[in-house]
Amino acid sequence: YRQVSEPNLDLVSCSVLTCEGCHQVFWLFKTDKSELTSYLDSLIFKGYTCVAFNVEAEASSLLSLGFKLQDLLQTNWLDLYLEYRMLQNHSNEFTYGKQLVDGVIKTLVPFVDQKGKSNLSAATYKLLNEIIDTKEKDEVRDIIINGTDQDVIDNKERILKYNASDVKYLPKMLEAIRAIYAKRKSALGSDYALLDKEMYLRGEYAVRTAQMTRKGYPIDVQWARNLSDSVPCLMDEAARDINSQFPEVLPFQFNKKTGKWGMSQINVKKWIEKSPHYKKWERTDKDNLSLALESWTEFYNYQHTYPNGNFGAQIVRYLKLKQSLNGFVAKGGKDAKSFWDYVGSDGRVRPYYNIYGAQSSRSQQSAIGYIFLKPAWQRTLVKPSPGKMIVGIDYSSEEFLLGALMSRDSEMTRAYKAGDVYLYFAKEIGLVPENGTKDTHKYERNLCKATVLGLSYMMTKVGLARKLSADTGTVVTEEMAQARVNDFDNLFHDFKIYREKIIEDYMSEGFHKLPCGWYMWGDNDNSRSVGNMPIQGMGACIMRKAVALCQDAGLDVIMTLHDALYIECDLGDWAAADCFAKCMKQAFISYFPNNKNAGLIRMDGEIWSEEFETEREAKIGEVTFRIEKLHIDERAAEDYKVFNKYFKNNPNLDLL
Repeated sequence: YRQVSEPNLDLVSCSVLTCEGCHQVFWLFKTDKSELTSYLDSLIFKGYTCVAFNVEAEASSLLSLGFKLQDLLQTNWLDLYLEYRMLQNHSNEFTYGKQLVDGVIKTLVPFVDQKGKSNLSAATYKLLNEIIDTKEKDEVRDIIINGTDQDVIDNKERILKYNASDVKYLPKMLEAIRAIYAKRKSALGSDYALLDKEMYLRGEYAVRTAQMTRKGYPIDVQWARNLSDSVPCLMDEAARDINSQFPEVLPFQFNKKTGKWGMSQINVKKWIEKSPHYKKWERTDKDNLSLALESWTEFYNYQHTYPNGNFGAQIVRYLKLKQSLNGFVAKGGKDAKSFWDYVGSDGRVRPYYNIYGAQSSRSQQSAIGYIFLKPAWQRTLVKPSPGKMIVGIDYSSEEFLLGALMSRDSEMTRAYKAGDVYLYFAKEIGLVPENGTKDTHKYERNLCKATVLGLSYMMTKVGLARKLSADTGTVVTEEMAQARVNDFDNLFHDFKIYREKIIEDYMSEGFHKLPCGWYMWGDNDNSRSVGNMPIQGMGACIMRKAVALCQDAGLDVIMTLHDALYIECDLGDWAAADCFAKCMKQAFISYFPNNKNAGLIRMDGEIWSEEFETEREAKIGEVTFRIEKLHIDERAAEDYKVFNKYFKNNPNLDLL
């Protein structure tokens, strides 16, 4: 197939192998597809299990053929891509050692080399010790995706052969995966009997993701085009502004050849050499000072707001802005992607969700095609279609409540019940009086918010000191940070014990398993990473459950973001918003059937459409929704005031 940004894929060919050994290959390009549709419909009707390497792609193809989501959910799906990804999840056995990398056999070493890949050729080599001709696959794939119609027709036989070869390894791969788990049967205990059911759940979510992707999320295409055209102007403006703040440094210089402003490495490195962080500053392989964004955020971890006069904050501002705008400009090279590669002719964006991409099973979308992973001010580009509205709901302080429920820490539960966990913490440790509010004690609350969020991810006093300093704008020493660590551990003692036990159990059992069946194997030597995984993973389980409940209720899910979900429905369809909220709550409490405190979960809602006459708040069911004409993230309201001119004005037209 090709044209992945469109609602329906442009199908080229299909290869089907049944367990009886019947192998059929169908040519679909610009031809009638009814024969294939009837054949697949008969297989689904007979109750066959569908096995594929990347079910999301196959399900997208079937949806493009006219199948409905509920048609596809009549049968079970096994996604060998996801299953191999899970085998690799912190398992040196499958991530390292002999690997097929870009058609070459290499021996990868932990802590030295990058991890082995997860594509079909890599999995086939690792599981079956068989080598796929990756050069031929790459060439044929390029013809299909980038070639003209005539190129595709001229290479029909080559494409059919390529397509047929993809399925022949699948039965042996499934058998190999089952054999691996059979060897682990005693270690897995009673969980071994659940493997098939859990595999089907992962396959089902791949199908549901295909439905969400084909739906896509809508944007204002003209505004986005204007922003793309404004990138050079926008970056130059930022460089000049930062120069004006630091005339003694002049971190940016004008390049007469390119006609653009760029960072002066000499001047910036001189500044670093005089900074208090010089000795701890990250170095490149050649022992030079690193100017990468990650090197700056190690000491200046600012988000949303970047104080004027703070050199580190301003450089982070510039680098993050550059990073967020890179995707709006097409890069060189045939494999390079830009935001526009994901935008269909219908003005809807179809990103790659990379489901189960994180060790915790969270999706790891690529920011290139996903506006909600870009700076918050860019979210205003997301606009519903005429006659529609977008409804978004996210769980409020979800991971804090999950920590309370999973550790059975009654003090954390009381903090969540109080409504503002950060203010509750501040009062309990004596930083804020009992009658204090977030308005009267803003600094103290911000300090405790940074503390709670940082320690929820098991930050040490070193990392916490940096975070508190960045978030509060004042110098917080490591000793002061350690005092906050002690306060947190003393107040939420059961939670502290719970996390310690997670790490102990992981080390003794050699794996950690989420309720949905996702495994993280025993080669993760980062205790913080291990301790964070169960709660983040539970959030991912809940989100997938919410997607399923919403889709089964007939709602059009258009995107997910961590602990938030978004649907598009008819303008003024408040019943859909109410149904959406009920699905979200049911998804959360379904994982805690015997714990009444799960019902404490709060949700924040927002609804937007330019067709609303007024902006207001409205309570629908248990959720209070902020109703807006445009989606302007509260954290980025000031940024929006600065940048919205780039949405509404095209600099090229201004020049004309």
